[in-house]
Amino acid sequence: MNEKFITSGKAAKILGVATSTVTAMCERGEFSGAYRPGKWWRIPLAEVQRKRQPRKPEAPRD
Repeated sequence: MNEKFITSGKAAKILGVATSTVTAMCERGEFSGAYRPGKWWRIPLAEVQRKRQPRKPEAPRD
């Protein structure tokens, strides 16, 4: 399988968050398959796209 990886900066732009947020998400293990070969994280594009999917609205709380 030839999976495409992107940097944390590119992932941040796709998700509309700060790079530091993506870095923290990587450190918490929120992106399956993300790795850090040196200074920068490499994240599978498919994982970023999965996080970008709209979430179902929560039920109203009483």
